[in-house]
Amino acid sequence: MAHILDILFKRYYDEKGTAATIGGIQTYITNLAHLAVRCGWQVRILQFTEQHVCKEIGKGIQLIGFASHQSQRTPDKLYARTTASRNDTDHYLTLFATDTQLPHQHVSHAIAIQHGICWDIDDGLQRSLIRNVASKAIDAYQRLRRLQNVDVVVCVDHHFIGWYRTQVHHICQRLVPIMNFTRIDPHLPEKQHHDDCVRIVFARRFFPYRGTRLFAKALHQLLTEQLPIEVTLAGDGPDKDWLQEQFRAYPNVRFTQYAAPDSLTFHAEFDIAVVPTIGSEGTSLSLLEAMAAQCAVVCTNVGGMTHIVIDGYNGLMVMPEEQALYRAIKLLVQDKAYRRSLAQRGFDTVKNAFSLEVWEEKWEKLLLEMWPKAQREAERL
Repeated sequence: MAHILDILFKRYYDEKGTAATIGGIQTYITNLAHLAVRCGWQVRILQFTEQHVCKEIGKGIQLIGFASHQSQRTPDKLYARTTASRNDTDHYLTLFATDTQLPHQHVSHAIAIQHGICWDIDDGLQRSLIRNVASKAIDAYQRLRRLQNVDVVVCVDHHFIGWYRTQVHHICQRLVPIMNFTRIDPHLPEKQHHDDCVRIVFARRFFPYRGTRLFAKALHQLLTEQLPIEVTLAGDGPDKDWLQEQFRAYPNVRFTQYAAPDSLTFHAEFDIAVVPTIGSEGTSLSLLEAMAAQCAVVCTNVGGMTHIVIDGYNGLMVMPEEQALYRAIKLLVQDKAYRRSLAQRGFDTVKNAFSLEVWEEKWEKLLLEMWPKAQREAERL
């Protein structure tokens, strides 16, 4: 009997099933798949594609793409196609890569990953207080009901767990906190601090909810004061053209992109990293990678970042407001000693609590725990 871990996600590879897509969840799946193989599991990653795909994409890792029209691509149908592809001789553990992939039915021997609160963004609609509360309550009920369809929910931050406790009178779901991670590169060159010109980086996808507009407002103030700074915006997204137009006249503002595996070496070139998220944030990979590269970080008090940064100790944390962000960045630009001390304590934080090794240890424990439970159930059948 083979032990097979089925990972369901909407788009790990592209539509043709020829190339991996890019994103934080995709990176998470890749690392988890390799870890599961080392723990003795065979791994299948399942999604919808234009035409049927079945191929090996790594040692012990198989990609299966079910041919389907866009209108048919629902979580229920993906799970149905997954179960139909299984045989009666092997044991399967189902892992939903996000809780949004959960079907409407209960799934035995299953784990879902909850990547943080994503429903905290202001939608701009004006409602009365009672309508606002009622709308949120209905949304919360639907989310909590869906989570009851699996045995275990892995949470990437404690922020979601705290929210969960405010919604129910008793815990009726097993929640396992496993924080996101960053690699710690022992071969990174010694940090070169720039005293003559402080280098600032914004390395996020260029979406308003990632703080592009908020950062732009604060940055305009800093540039107006002609502080000794160089600013790099690294990423892509719908706000790219808008951002480039905003800072076209400033020679000390540049735009670039980098490959995900190069994140640490890229961040190592900077003194300050800014993560000004408006909403929808777990334990931010961008924040963790910046701290691992010994950048002094400025972030907003949103989502799981509140469980990484202690304001004034290993970074600066502010309300997602223009003036608060501007003042925090300016403080670090002008205070070299403070900037360096925050960067060092930030590095120590992620090295000891948010490293890849810590993440792997917790996931390995959970996967090994699910193994005997699954085998007992299979033998009983």
